[in-house]
Amino acid sequence: MPLYYMSFCNSDRPIGDQFIGAYILEAPSANIAVTRANIDIGVSGEVLIIEVPKGLHERFAKCSNRLMSRQDLIDAGLEPKRFDEFNDKTVASRF
Repeated sequence: MPLYYMSFCNSDRPIGDQFIGAYILEAPSANIAVTRANIDIGVSGEVLIIEVPKGLHERFAKCSNRLMSRQDLIDAGLEPKRFDEFNDKTVASRF
């Protein structure tokens, strides 16, 4: 089953404080992943969602099914980045 990484933010907050948290979970589709995240953790706002490549499942799965702060991501070895720091922005255009 696909594994999804979702980054939630609130664009009404000041720059640098917009990140709400990340949520990683398995789901049959991106739409179901977002719905489950909203039910599981009650977070709303803007979301960037990507399907985690199969070769990285093990690394990301250890952090799944909980809302992760920026520090949680750093502690898990998953360096958080702003969307504008990615070279390939096509991933967001799919959703």
